[in-house]
Amino acid sequence: MFRGKVLKDWDVVDWENPTHVQQVLGALNHYCSEERPMEVVTALQQFATKGDLPDEVAKILEKLNILPSYDNGYELLFTIRDFTDTHASSFDLLDVDSGIACSKLPTGEKMRVYDIGGVKVNVPFDTYAAALGWRQELIDDKQYWELEDGAEQMRNAAYKGRAEAFYALIEALGAGRNYAYDTIGSDVLEKDINTLNGAYLSIIESTKDTYADVTAAIQLVLLAPAGLKARILRALGELSQAFANSTQRVVYNIRPYFTHMFTESTTSMYLGLPGHKIKGGYRQNLVVKPGLSILAHTHLWGGTLRYGGAIGNTSQVLRVATV
Repeated sequence: MFRGKVLKDWDVVDWENPTHVQQVLGALNHYCSEERPMEVVTALQQFATKGDLPDEVAKILEKLNILPSYDNGYELLFTIRDFTDTHASSFDLLDVDSGIACSKLPTGEKMRVYDIGGVKVNVPFDTYAAALGWRQELIDDKQYWELEDGAEQMRNAAYKGRAEAFYALIEALGAGRNYAYDTIGSDVLEKDINTLNGAYLSIIESTKDTYADVTAAIQLVLLAPAGLKARILRALGELSQAFANSTQRVVYNIRPYFTHMFTESTTSMYLGLPGHKIKGGYRQNLVVKPGLSILAHTHLWGGTLRYGGAIGNTSQVLRVATV
């Protein structure tokens, strides 16, 4: 008997029985739905990466299919609204002076982003698709681990696509939101520290009159390419000056998250004030519907999900140079 994440016992499935096929569909939808209790999501956001979790906790959450296998670090910057139990086709952002939003990703093309502005901006929920094919031979030969692997790949590809859309919004910042790398420091470490301190102050200065909760103690989120991890952690780790003329330090509250999702190299990173006018909405998690290709001798499963997002105030984010 093969015990998987989609089904606990694949051997009991009679693929000629429509009721059993519907039960497989239900199990597959449950696996793909990404339904995580909100209190768990909130708790997980206190950790920058899965590696920050205690080993025993990580094992339990992974077994319960709560830890995502895809990059969702953008959720640290975007306030995500859950619209899955509504009939909404979009959501509104109010009092938008300048910002950017994404539009539907056409097949084979890059994510489109466009400028937005006005008293009220409407952000639509577009539909995106993924597909899975289970060859009949795999079922006949009871190679259920192959079916599980296919389901996992479809789910991860779908949510990776969603992440790409949100990261594309961040990368679409105009040149006016660039922050230059420090040239005064004596070495790379000191330049990194000066740059982070300066970028933090720049965001605070540009948003403090807009948002009442912005203070010099507020936490900003740093989304950076994974290749910068050692440098950034070293800069953020300089927490004290134990003696005269010792290394300067990052004196502000910055939370890092490292990702491979940015298309840019390690020449820049993104520092942002989370929430406020940076919002996204999940209208539908991945929902799978069945099909059957007689000629291809394959069980086909098509999945769709709906979401949208926008950065309603680009003053909340800076593209910070690293060279």
